[in-house]
Amino acid sequence: MLEEVEHCLEKSETAEYERRFLNGIIREVKPEKVLEVGISAGGSSIIILNAIKDIEGAELYSIDRNTQYYSNPGKKAGYLVEKFIPDYMNKWKLYTGAVSAKYLEEIGGGIDLCLLDTVHYPPGELLDILMSLPFMKKDGIIIIHDINFNNFKDKEKGIACNYLFSVIKAEKLLPKTWKWLPYPNIGALQINEQTLKYIDDIFFALSINWVYMPTEEDIEYNKKLISKYYGEEKKDKLDLIYQYNKKAFELKKWTTKELKKMKKKKKRRN
Repeated sequence: MLEEVEHCLEKSETAEYERRFLNGIIREVKPEKVLEVGISAGGSSIIILNAIKDIEGAELYSIDRNTQYYSNPGKKAGYLVEKFIPDYMNKWKLYTGAVSAKYLEEIGGGIDLCLLDTVHYPPGELLDILMSLPFMKKDGIIIIHDINFNNFKDKEKGIACNYLFSVIKAEKLLPKTWKWLPYPNIGALQINEQTLKYIDDIFFALSINWVYMPTEEDIEYNKKLISKYYGEEKKDKLDLIYQYNKKAFELKKWTTKELKKMKKKKKRRN
């Protein structure tokens, strides 16, 4: 079935085995409500829409922080869907311009399957999964792409997906075959009783140094959902982590600025 849309995936950022893994799980699970967080050009959206096209009532809800395709700002996020499979767009609802926390209550619960494929840098997917979990079915499946991103792109900073897949408590599913790496670059989690029981593990993982800072608006959306679905204690914990990283970023900017001044003074002396 995947072969029907392979010609559409010129801008796909997934390897063949990753595409087959995503397609295979969808065809086995037959989800009626699918959430996708992070859409890029829309390659994965095409795979999902094609895989659910014969499932009655099935819909895909896609969210992206960017309104434009990050690699080509002249094109809209998810533009490949309209370009290649416009007939499937009646099963697709697209939300762009803000973090998932802004849209999830509108999308609602009962999500059977979720694909997380966003920033890969902390806080990234560690925050994304906390936002998504309250809206998943109890035995829902979450697929995470780039769980080995740090092993072939940015070894020191691109660790969000690896950390998340390592610490979360759930039934973990991996492809049977892959190449090059000791572990595959995509994996799935089936939620169980342990997932929410040990949710604090994800909050603890969030305390690693953040590589980028969400906007004040974005973090407020996140804190609002955390407060509503996890409680005030967890919201306060997220706020402490955020404030710590915010100060660290401010200090880093100050230090960089001072170093530049010192270099300029040294050049003048020479």
